[in-house]
Amino acid sequence: RKPTVTLIMSFACFLLGLPCIFSKGQFVLDIMDTYGASISVMLIAIFEMIAIMWIYGFKNFGEDMKCMLGFAPNIYFQACWVVICPLLLTCIFIAACVCWTQPSYGGIQYPDWAHGIGYILVVLSVIQVPLWLLVTLVSAMIGGRGALSVFRTTNQWLTKTDVKLSGSCMKPPITNDVKFAGWNKSSTREFFY
Repeated sequence: RKPTVTLIMSFACFLLGLPCIFSKGQFVLDIMDTYGASISVMLIAIFEMIAIMWIYGFKNFGEDMKCMLGFAPNIYFQACWVVICPLLLTCIFIAACVCWTQPSYGGIQYPDWAHGIGYILVVLSVIQVPLWLLVTLVSAMIGGRGALSVFRTTNQWLTKTDVKLSGSCMKPPITNDVKFAGWNKSSTREFFY
């Protein structure tokens, strides 16, 4: 099914991109960039930082990083993730809302229906966060797991080797002679350092 889904998605994106290459394509691209990228991406980033760092928890996230990388993030990164980034993103978003003017291209003002399409782009992008939270909550409650189970972590993302390790999710040490996809530890170290 993957090739079929890839083909359908590629064709859909091709069709959606066609208006951008015609004579008035810069106007379409400007509307998509202003509404579909800047506003919605900022809101999604704020939701993401709050959900991961405050709801899931920076301690859990740090433990996951330790499992994947072998070391925990230091206090600088934790402070950035928990306080600085959400605060800066929120300030930037508020400043963007305060200074908001409807976009225009050069001296040409867009008609109201074009701004309406832009607002629809914002809503379609941002609504995904609460929509899929609601779908996941309903699915969990129908499955008999309870609503709070959605917010609990599982170890399903760990490999079977990791789960077998007692008291730790650290992977066993890699020796220089163990190869992964044609690389070994010493060649990787020489490549990156």
